[in-house]
Amino acid sequence: MKKKAFLLVSLVAIVIVVGLLGYRWSVRRNLKNPFDEMVYSETQSTKVTLFTPLSTVVNSDRHFKADDDFVTLNYDSDLLNGGELMYAFMSKSVLSFTYDKEIEEGIKLVIVYSYSPDKTTITQKIYLSDQTGEETIYKGEELLEKLSIYGKDVDWLESTSQKVLEEYILGLWFEKGSGRYSLENLGDLKIQYDEVLNKGSHEE
Repeated sequence: MKKKAFLLVSLVAIVIVVGLLGYRWSVRRNLKNPFDEMVYSETQSTKVTLFTPLSTVVNSDRHFKADDDFVTLNYDSDLLNGGELMYAFMSKSVLSFTYDKEIEEGIKLVIVYSYSPDKTTITQKIYLSDQTGEETIYKGEELLEKLSIYGKDVDWLESTSQKVLEEYILGLWFEKGSGRYSLENLGDLKIQYDEVLNKGSHEE
């Protein structure tokens, strides 16, 4: 009798282990790039956690809850440099990161990276917000002309946007969230840069 009970318990344990391994394999197979992982880490409803939630990675005081349609995750200021703010907007179908850097009082550079899971594309948008009076938005060549007033050029802009993507978004994720991908291997991710950088679309 004891032997049969032991065999039954062992069989159940094996089934559970095999089921969990199958689940993990299925999930990992469907997460084709690091941004898929980020969305899954925060919005998945099961209790089996494969990755550190994005909210924990950025030290946000908010988390995505099962009944949420969306959530805004603020970056801890300790992760950023002075004059910088950053947050992630997330739902089960949308993920975007917004970076805000004050260049001078009332003058802010804004860089937005938006991820579309259905297109596996991260799209970059860059603009300058002049809030010294009624807010004025500068894009493209006007953005570069306005930046030159403050001693900034397209090389500085490209370097800053690269830091946001590679350090504040991907770098933090690879360090604290998941190491399955890397800057050298971004899976099926495609990057669409803002026209001001003249880089077009880039597929990793």
